[in-house]
Amino acid sequence: MEVDCPGAAGDYAGDRIFLAVPSAGPDASEAQQLMDTPIWRNLPAVKSGRAHTLDLRLANYNPLTLDAHLEAVGGLLL
Repeated sequence: MEVDCPGAAGDYAGDRIFLAVPSAGPDASEAQQLMDTPIWRNLPAVKSGRAHTLDLRLANYNPLTLDAHLEAVGGLLL
């Protein structure tokens, strides 16, 4: 799901957030700008340390990357 307005993040955020972010480029800059906003920093998941970034390469959902994605998320949940 794509959220164009950072202010809407609170409408979609759960008790945990997993944000797939590229390692470089304009999308990485936009993700960092989002994470630097007061709205982001005040989300309950962020305040409680339950917001995580994942490498965007893991969001391709083919069988190989899905397995790596599940391993990464599973490690963050423990």
